Amino acid sequence: MPGIYCAVAYCNNHHIRKADKNYSFFTFPKDQEYRRLWIEKCQRSGEWTPENSRICSEHFTEDDFVRNLQAEFLKVKAKRKLKSTAIPSRNLHPMVENGNLRVKALIKETSSNSSPSACSPTSNQDSQEKNL
Repeated sequence: MPGIYCAVAYCNNHHIRKADKNYSFFTFPKDQEYRRLWIEKCQRSGEWTPENSRICSEHFTEDDFVRNLQAEFLKVKAKRKLKSTAIPSRNLHPMVENGNLRVKALIKETSSNSSPSACSPTSNQDSQEKNL
């Protein structure tokens, strides 16, 4: 489909503006380290090209944007600009929470549904408490 779609896995935001939603889309940074971090945050599988991809504003915090004091003072809309150090951190793939992989939480959820295993972080803690 033609148009601009967000590159973050499971995000369905695209360039069509609705009355209640107004997304901005940002190209991947040229700095290789930040580009690598953005690619990791997208959690995409398969082949895709970051050169032609964009990430929508829903994945950035307000602190990630450069403040436009003139626009704020005059109460006018202005084009949003990201800081050069901005990294997507909001509304990411379900396996990513607060920038960290959700592996620990998944292990804990799995172990609570069955008996504790040797690789479960809670089983080691439980056995230490029993020894006290």
